[in-house]
Amino acid sequence: MNKNTKGIITVIAVLTIVGGAWFLTRKTNSKYAHFIVDSGKSSNYAIVVTFDKAFLKEWVKAIKNSTDTFDYQNKKYNTQGGTAVK
Repeated sequence: MNKNTKGIITVIAVLTIVGGAWFLTRKTNSKYAHFIVDSGKSSNYAIVVTFDKAFLKEWVKAIKNSTDTFDYQNKKYNTQGGTAVK
C-alpha cells in the first residue's frame, strides 16, 4: 500500500466511526424528542431533536416524574417548553 491508499483508508474509517456515532445519538435524540412532543410539552419536533442528548434525557425524566421544572448544568428549566426559569 502506498501513502495515498493508507490516507484514503484512514479517512474512510474516521468518517465511518463519526457517522455511526452521529447515527446512534440521533436515534436516541429522536426517541426523546418524540416523547416530549407526544406528551404535549413542546410542539416543534424539528427543534427539540437538535438539543443535547443529556438535556433531553433530563427533560423526559421530569415529564415522567410529573414535575414542573428540571435541572441541567446548574440551571433550572420549565418542563413545558424547555425554557430556562428566570
